[in-house]
Amino acid sequence: MLTLTPSGSTVGTWTDSTINGRIVFRGLRILSQETYTLTASSTDIISDNYMSIAITKELYSITLASDTATPSSNFDFVITATLLSEDTSAYNNPCTISIVGDDLVGTLSKDNISGSITFTVRITLSGSHTITAKSLATAKRGEISAQITIPVQKKSLKLSDFSVTVFNI
Repeated sequence: MLTLTPSGSTVGTWTDSTINGRIVFRGLRILSQETYTLTASSTDIISDNYMSIAITKELYSITLASDTATPSSNFDFVITATLLSEDTSAYNNPCTISIVGDDLVGTLSKDNISGSITFTVRITLSGSHTITAKSLATAKRGEISAQITIPVQKKSLKLSDFSVTVFNI
C-alpha cells in the first residue's frame, strides 16, 4: 500500500495490486500545492519513505468580466481576469496575463499575485469588440486563454453635459 502525507486534496485511489513489482495508479491527481512524502507499506515489508514530491499548482482557467455591460467609447471601464487552478481555488502563483483587442487602450499586461487581475481600459470605437486574455507562461496543458465580447456604444453628448461661463472683458 502507498500513502501520501500530508493527504492534501487528491482524486483517485492510492491502493492497487502490483504487477511484476510495479504499481500503476490510473486517474490519480494531486490537487493541493505542497511537498508530499510517498510511503510504501505492506504486511510483508518494512515501511519506507520512498520519496518527496513537490507539487505546484498550474493555471487551469481564466474568466473575464466587465464592470459595465455596455461601456461608452473613449471612457474607462474595468476588465477583471479571474485565474483558477484545477481544484477551482484562486491561482495565486506568479504569472503574467495580457489582454488584447481592437482599439483597446490601457495597461494591457499585468502580473498575478492573488488570482484576480483588474485592467482599467477603454476602447476608442463603438461596436462589438472581443477582448482576449492570455497567460504568457505556457502551462503543461497548453496556452490558457479566455474571451469576452463587449458592445461599446458611442457616447452622445448633450448641451446639458457642458457648462458655460461668460466673462465680461
